[in-house]
Amino acid sequence: MELEEIRAEQEAVSTRILAESQEKAAQVLSETQEKCDQMVAAAERESVAYWDEIFQKLEAYHEEYNGSQELLFLLNKLSKQKETIDEN
Repeated sequence: MELEEIRAEQEAVSTRILAESQEKAAQVLSETQEKCDQMVAAAERESVAYWDEIFQKLEAYHEEYNGSQELLFLLNKLSKQKETIDEN
């Protein structure tokens, strides 16, 4: 083999290896992006579900608190009415 043939063969091999490497890199990048997108979507769904659950718990607590406040108000009112009746 002559020097020119060896150089041409080496250049062809280098070009092929570079093309294969670029193709593999593009594939890995695409797969990584897809996996990342899936993970972000799952995290968003879980976050929404978590905050929905927290909101429902806070809302239930607030309703329970308001109900307790109303009950205390009514009990206080009844107690005052009873005191007024007892005084008469």
